[in-house]
Amino acid sequence: MAFPLFLPILTISSLLMIPTAFSDYYINAMCSLDSPNKPTPPFKANVDSLLANLHNNTPSHGGFWNASSGQVPDQVYGLSLCRVGVSNADCWYCISLAREIITAVCKYKQAAITWFDHCYLKYSSNLNSVGHIDTEFSYVTESEGIARQSGKYNVKALELLSSLSRNAAEATNKLFASGEVSEPVENVMIYGVALCSRDLSKNDCKSCLDGAVGQFRESFDNGKVGAGYFSGSCIIRYANSTILDS
Repeated sequence: MAFPLFLPILTISSLLMIPTAFSDYYINAMCSLDSPNKPTPPFKANVDSLLANLHNNTPSHGGFWNASSGQVPDQVYGLSLCRVGVSNADCWYCISLAREIITAVCKYKQAAITWFDHCYLKYSSNLNSVGHIDTEFSYVTESEGIARQSGKYNVKALELLSSLSRNAAEATNKLFASGEVSEPVENVMIYGVALCSRDLSKNDCKSCLDGAVGQFRESFDNGKVGAGYFSGSCIIRYANSTILDS
C-alpha cells in the first residue's frame, strides 16, 4: 500500500540537532501522510528497535544493513546505506543523525526517510519497501547555476548519467559508481555519482536509476548545471563541481 506524501518543514529544534560540521550534508526528510492519531506503543517500540539495529550494524557491515522489527500488524521494515568511501566513523555518525532527524520530524508516521550526502535511512510498515524498487518517496534537487549552452552541456551530462547507471548496476557488491566527463564548450568537468540500496537486484538497480535520469528532463529543459534524484532505492546526481567529499 502506498501512502500519500508530504514534505515536512524542519522545525528549528530539528535543525539544531545537526552539528555544523554535518549541516551542509543534510538533504531532506519525508514522511507518510497517514492518520494524525498517535502511533501505537508497539509500533513506536518497533521503530525505535529497528533504528537502533540499523545504527549499530550499518558501519560494521560494509555500509549497508536492512532489518525488520516486531510482528504484524505493527511490524516495521527498514534499511540504511552509507555511500561507498565514507569511513566507518562517519557512517556511524551520519546514521546517528539520520536516526534522530527521522523520529523528530516524522514522529513515528507509518513510513519515513531522510537523506544526507553520506548516508540515508528509511523505515516503513510496508513489506514491499525493501527488496523491491521503493516508490513511496522521491525528491529532486536542482542547482542554481545555468549552463550557457545547455543543449551541449545536457548531451554530456546525459552521457555521464547513462554510464553511471550502467556501471552502478554492474558493480555487483556495492551497486555504486562515480565518474566525470569533460564539457569543452563550458570548459568544465561534469561530475556524477549513482548508487542503489543493496537489497535490489542488478536489473532493479538499473531500472531505478534509468527512471531517475528521466526525472531530470525539467532540469535539462531549464539548463541547470546540476541536479539530484533521491528515492528509497536509488540516488543519482550530477554537477559541475565535485560531489564526493572526503
